[in-house]
Amino acid sequence: MAIATLRGDLILTLVVLVVSTFVLHPCAAHQKHPGCSFEAIYTFGDSTSDTGNLYNEPAGFANRAGRLPYGINYPTKTPTGRWTNGLVMSDLFASAFSLPSPKPYLGTDKDFKSGVNFAVAWATALDTPVLAKFNIPHWYTDSSLLVQVSWFETYIASICSNKTDCKKKLENSIFVVGDIGSIDYTSAKLRHLNSLRVAALTPLIAKTIAQGVQRLIDHGASRIIVSGSLPVGCLTSNLDFSRSNYSRAYDEFGCLKSLNSFAANHNTQLQKALEGVRAKNPEVTLLYGDAFKSYQEILHNAERYGLTKNNTLNACCGAPWKEYNYDQFSLCGIVNTTVCSEPEKYLNWDGTSLTQNGYNRVVNWILHQLTPLLKCNNAPKPIKKPISIAN
Repeated sequence: MAIATLRGDLILTLVVLVVSTFVLHPCAAHQKHPGCSFEAIYTFGDSTSDTGNLYNEPAGFANRAGRLPYGINYPTKTPTGRWTNGLVMSDLFASAFSLPSPKPYLGTDKDFKSGVNFAVAWATALDTPVLAKFNIPHWYTDSSLLVQVSWFETYIASICSNKTDCKKKLENSIFVVGDIGSIDYTSAKLRHLNSLRVAALTPLIAKTIAQGVQRLIDHGASRIIVSGSLPVGCLTSNLDFSRSNYSRAYDEFGCLKSLNSFAANHNTQLQKALEGVRAKNPEVTLLYGDAFKSYQEILHNAERYGLTKNNTLNACCGAPWKEYNYDQFSLCGIVNTTVCSEPEKYLNWDGTSLTQNGYNRVVNWILHQLTPLLKCNNAPKPIKKPISIAN
């Protein structure tokens, strides 16, 4: 167990975050957006969307998110298995559409009238047996994207009798497939695969995500948001793990150019795969959000969004004795680590996940751009303000 935990912590140093990937617009925080009056929300992905599924799996790795300081800014001030200081993307999307936070599928509360959260922190896009064929081990959870989709299929079969019935029940629902694939790449890198072999996974990952989306459509999903990858060269853990002595390796924001190029290629191939799904299903509203651009715009306008510009790359919770406030062997929640006094002025929470405020900013951007494109048939109503961080 100790070895497994160490391996798990090492993987966190390379994790590609999953803040959703969407087109951003410089609107103020908490701005109301006219939008759709959805009846339910169904979310998939990894830690940016997980409201407690990994916490409910028999995995010791979930323990850190089940204790403080995780959840320190959650409404109840208690840890819930969310890998941040408060709310994740699923919570904020739901709140914006006047819905309660989607309960985790694996949780004990099975009241799913307003939707379900199927996301699992540290989940891969590819199934574990597929990764094994590439000699890539995985130590966290076997709940890959397609496993999450299979959970949805089991759930939907319990509330409707046929395809027509399912489509009717889901016609006023929103589906959000959060960023996923980060852990696939991270696990491959820890296997010391060279860059070309790691990049060779991208077409398969993009195809798998597209397959998952098609299965959702086959069961009645008609409005879907799919996210790509953030500029992973801007994430605290990657900046620590892949640091360079050459100034030209970094861009104007202090991010690693090579890792951002890798993420950009992933996004390009994912968009192509989604174009194929869109062509087969012209009646479905399938939206892709450019988180890569959105995150860079947040960095560029950090102070405008209430963020401390000098701390946009630093972790709020971590090791103050290290650059970026991050140490792969002394992660947030471990003895001697500290929490910043103002999480709302940071984007990064623990080096691999965003703060609630970071997620809140991204959700505001997403809603500004994507709500008008969702083609709702029902009368729109004002969207609630995303919940802000408690000081």
